[in-house]
Amino acid sequence: MNEPLADSTTAADSSNDTYQNGEKTTIAGDASGDGLAASLEAGASPDNENDLADAQVVEESEATAAHSTSMAVWDVPDPVESQSVFTVRVGAKCSNGCSIARTLVSIFDAGRQLGSGYLGEAVFSDKLDLYWADIEVVAPVEAGHYQWEAVLSASEAESAASGEAAAVHLQATARFNVNVALAAEHSLTVTIVGQDTQEAPGRTRVILLPYRGYANENGVYTAKVAAGTYELLLVADRYDDFRATIDITGETEFRAELVPSDYETDYRGNVFRIDKETGERIG
Repeated sequence: MNEPLADSTTAADSSNDTYQNGEKTTIAGDASGDGLAASLEAGASPDNENDLADAQVVEESEATAAHSTSMAVWDVPDPVESQSVFTVRVGAKCSNGCSIARTLVSIFDAGRQLGSGYLGEAVFSDKLDLYWADIEVVAPVEAGHYQWEAVLSASEAESAASGEAAAVHLQATARFNVNVALAAEHSLTVTIVGQDTQEAPGRTRVILLPYRGYANENGVYTAKVAAGTYELLLVADRYDDFRATIDITGETEFRAELVPSDYETDYRGNVFRIDKETGERIG
């Protein structure tokens, strides 16, 4: 999602870099600190403004003589299948609380417009006061990683106090990531056990880019994937990370045995040494 111009009548932004799934994105906000945070994990719908700390990107326009606006993009499927039709959810708000219903929003890939629509008449929820729209787009033919842009067009407020000029809402731009995969035509089943117990190791994160998810309570992960060679990464508490290369040419079953770790990390990020025989923390 082009950055607004930084002058007194257009947009100026202040940004910080962050990383999501290894990809560098930008989070920006206005001087008042009212900017929305960015980066939503695919498929998640935020319940309130604070949840947008997981949204993909937000940027704000700012000016002295016009109202700034902010945007968020979320509910982007990950990955999307090549040439498939899917929707991108876009939300926006005015820093002064004006209605920006019926404002045009467009989606671009390297300057080429992919789709557009208008913000609805109502905000998303009482807690998340963004005017929003679902924009339908078509995924590229080629598999890969793409960075697209959502652009909120500049607009004039619908009304103003008697004798006053109507406010101008500045253009805002938000960048977000889209991962495209070839048609998923093969079934993959990964069975995960702990080397020490030969049982499911608990909640296990499965990463097989561009696919990702979690094994079920029985330590089994299933997915439809495209043919190809993948680097598998399994992450579970109390076990070393497991890595393997998997070639998929048809229906594939894979068994992984995770090695108990000497260390574990608690929910606060504290690292503890573990006695492998008892499973208890040392020290």
